[in-house]
Amino acid sequence: MMRGSSFTLKLALMICAGHVSSAIAQNASGAPSLNADIFRNPPASVRPIYRWWLPLAAVEEDELRREIDQMVQAGAGGVEIAAMPVPGETGSDPAFLKDNGFGSSRWSRTLETIFDHAGGKGLRVDVMVGPHWPTSVPSVSSLDDPAAQQQLVAGYARIAPGQRWTAALPLPAKSSTGADTRRTLVAVLAARCATDACPETGGTRMIDRQSVQDLTAKVAKDGTLSWNAPAGADPWWVIALYQVPDGQKLENLSASTPNYVIDHIGPAGARAVTDFYDRSILTPRLRSLIRTNKSSLFEDSFEPSEGLKWTSTFLAEFKRRRGYSLTPYLPLLVGGGVGARKGFFDYADTGERVREDYRQTFSDLYGDNHMKPYARWAHGVGMTTRLQVEGGPMEIADLAALPDIPEGENRNFLNNPELFKVIGTGAQLRLMEAPLSTECCPIQAGTWATTAGGKPFTIAQGTGAPFGQAGNDANLNWVYKAYAGGVNQLVWHGFPYIATPEGSGVRSRWPGNSFDGNKEFSEAFGPRMPQWPDYRLINDHLARLQLVMRQGRPRYDIAVFWHDFGVKGIAPNVTAFTGYPGLSKMPSTTSPLAAAGFTHQYVSPSYLTRSTARDVRNAVWMPHRMGFKAILLNDQAVMPVDSLRRIRDVARLGVPLIIAGRVPERTPGLAGKRGGDAELARLVAELRTLAQRSDARVRFVADEAEASVALAGLGVEPAAARAPGDGSSDILTVRRQTADTDYYLLFNQGTQTTSETLSFAGTGIPFELNSWTGEILPLGLYEQTGGAVRIPITLAANDVKLIGIGRPLDLKSSPAIHAVATTGHTIGSDGAGLVLRADRSGHFQTKLSNGKVVQTRVQALLPPMPLDRWTLGIESWTADHTGLPGLDHTRRQRLPDLPVKAGADHSLPGWSALGHPDKAGRGFYTADIQLPASWSKGDGAWLDLGQVVDTFRLTVNGMAVPPSSYQDTSRIDIGPLLRAGANRIEVRVATPLRNAVEAATKEGAKMLKQVGLIGPVILRPYRDVALGR
Repeated sequence: MMRGSSFTLKLALMICAGHVSSAIAQNASGAPSLNADIFRNPPASVRPIYRWWLPLAAVEEDELRREIDQMVQAGAGGVEIAAMPVPGETGSDPAFLKDNGFGSSRWSRTLETIFDHAGGKGLRVDVMVGPHWPTSVPSVSSLDDPAAQQQLVAGYARIAPGQRWTAALPLPAKSSTGADTRRTLVAVLAARCATDACPETGGTRMIDRQSVQDLTAKVAKDGTLSWNAPAGADPWWVIALYQVPDGQKLENLSASTPNYVIDHIGPAGARAVTDFYDRSILTPRLRSLIRTNKSSLFEDSFEPSEGLKWTSTFLAEFKRRRGYSLTPYLPLLVGGGVGARKGFFDYADTGERVREDYRQTFSDLYGDNHMKPYARWAHGVGMTTRLQVEGGPMEIADLAALPDIPEGENRNFLNNPELFKVIGTGAQLRLMEAPLSTECCPIQAGTWATTAGGKPFTIAQGTGAPFGQAGNDANLNWVYKAYAGGVNQLVWHGFPYIATPEGSGVRSRWPGNSFDGNKEFSEAFGPRMPQWPDYRLINDHLARLQLVMRQGRPRYDIAVFWHDFGVKGIAPNVTAFTGYPGLSKMPSTTSPLAAAGFTHQYVSPSYLTRSTARDVRNAVWMPHRMGFKAILLNDQAVMPVDSLRRIRDVARLGVPLIIAGRVPERTPGLAGKRGGDAELARLVAELRTLAQRSDARVRFVADEAEASVALAGLGVEPAAARAPGDGSSDILTVRRQTADTDYYLLFNQGTQTTSETLSFAGTGIPFELNSWTGEILPLGLYEQTGGAVRIPITLAANDVKLIGIGRPLDLKSSPAIHAVATTGHTIGSDGAGLVLRADRSGHFQTKLSNGKVVQTRVQALLPPMPLDRWTLGIESWTADHTGLPGLDHTRRQRLPDLPVKAGADHSLPGWSALGHPDKAGRGFYTADIQLPASWSKGDGAWLDLGQVVDTFRLTVNGMAVPPSSYQDTSRIDIGPLLRAGANRIEVRVATPLRNAVEAATKEGAKMLKQVGLIGPVILRPYRDVALGR
């Protein structure tokens, strides 16, 4: 009989047993090779990690050990240590900071305790580079320290033609660091207005590039300038440019507070960090512990203050790397901010090109002077690097290749899978693929308020939301969107140490510490939240997804060229560059290509320069890495010459090339003015000629929609193709391939359940990997068509599913015959043969793979039954009489049982409607249902719980129901546990803690309107019928 998770559990274990190896083989991403045992019990290496917020070193060793144990019990694979400031007068007290600050001897002992205990538990320990972020260290405590972050500022004044300037140089209008800030003169220039549109205040002044004079040598020792403006009709500008300390600082994190953010593009910044670790943090014992434990040096996102970043060697580095002097073009950077957008001055013909060269140089220096030194030092002490690659004008795809583990974050990436793919370029195209990590889920106003699953939201709704509000409060909705972008390592944000020191404000009282108070962003994961025990199920589920998504290598249909700074022209903290259109166009997840089922990954200029760039086999590009079947230039008007030349070479080797929209028109940077643009035009002309050949595989099309048609005309098909005429295109796929198996992660990006028939590339037996239960089950309904398998897929909104095709299963134990089509609900196996599952009465026809057609009649199937009457017992969580923090001081009181009756729409009242708006904790719902005596062996039912806030566990007749999706609560199979006569269904619901916290603290946090079992709750009967034996 086919009954849910017990459907073929015995069979699943049997058919996988032959593939359990005594030696675990490693995949390119470092994960063990999949087998039944490992899938049921994933190792720590593929489990989620928790960012662990510590109130500096104001911690107790026993509590540290206890919290490590708590994370282990919840299914964590590691911790990331993050030193955080302590609020209030306590946190600013010099004596406190001397004893407990970052870099103190107590901080080193704290790290020793963590490494020692976590290592014994098999957990990895990652260490955030500095306290908080952006990176600073206690040794950089002077504004004028050469290791501190620098910026380029300017003073400017307009003078009439023929007028003489005899005065001090113009100074910047304002300084964020004070009038006494050290200023280093970079250059003094004079430039003539190019047009009448040259306002003295406001707007952008167009100036004549040919008129620029370098007056730096004319500046006297006393800082004055004597100079005559040439005669003529147009006014002139005198522009003095200075390097000054940026002044961005972090306070109350060390004894030497304030500490200034380090220079991220000059060598002194990273050197200050590594020197400080060598001198002040890494004790001999800690060094030994690091070498015996897996650990990464972690750096959070670069979140600089506004202002164009600079370093003392920038002019020299720019000339060496770009081939010309930046000095005559410095006015173009005035007022440009972090992203070097169009500012106060511009040249008509070269302005944006020079700013592109600034961005490229910034990116180069960030990699060479910041990321690479970290890696050299970390590898020397036995660590790897895990670095977020975002926040400035960076060529992210290239820089993501530098850390051992590149990372993005859902908040700044607006839950858009496409942005993770840009990071994924650096993770996946290297020889040994790296895990692709994300920081998730810093949800706005989420403290004590997030849910596991929840109302679905589209990717467009996420990207269109205000910063930090990219969706809703459901954690899995966020996580799955990152997985759809190729992410296979999750870092939960985060787990707070139990409390800040006594007297330091609300975070020292019940319920305890959080990121920044009881109503701020990000959940405070840990045992103080009622849902915490259920996060073991969630982390097991996510570990299985991550395990599968690290098997073999990723495979994509199309390579999309990408060259840009930031993601889609996005600057620090997701502030769009003003007037910056971006150099590359990013296909959306609902583009015509995606609707056709095509997957893509980005390739950037640096990858086209590698030897593998010409690796083509049977018209497949990079077959042993990504397996691209075509290349797309998507409205790519700006492109380096060398990149197009190498793509032409690949096209000559037979890989289809689609050029959609605008063709490459110019090269980035000023080099194009020296012949690069002409060479680019020549290459485009060559490609047009190539496209005219009868055997050509090059196509010029108008847009993405035509690109899809052109690919089909060239015989390029998606690895997960939709059936012709299938109206839905909501399912996104991520494919991994080993030597004998193709794995697919499916994600429904829509807001409704979707049913689609997909044709998956792969040969062998198709099977489902149930990431909630750990079962691996062969499918009973599919059709093999050459090198592909057609499978009908039903997937709830914002939910995920894993499908495999190949030989992880023993073929002798798989059903010899399968169904290829049915008019019933689905086909499965009970270990003895095929079983049709019907969700209604009627006559059903099933076609089998041996050509036989089986007719099945199902009669008198019970209709759906709403469960409208329940008894509720609330276990209320609130502070005990002491008001001290933590679960030990949480009063858990069982309230008198309540009758709960559904309304006319069968929805149940939430706790607020039941008179408990300020309660949180756990709810124990009980309902009794009578099934008829005719209920027989083949009968079963799904339980549709409707809306549940938040996590839940089920028992039926005293027996536990296997775990199931928190995102899809509509089809929970309880059939094996039901019987004729009386049945009791119990639902234990754990709610967020928010309402109880607000009732206790009165901080003005928004309370949750609905908690508990909301429903409608409906029992939906089905019947299983054997299809012959």
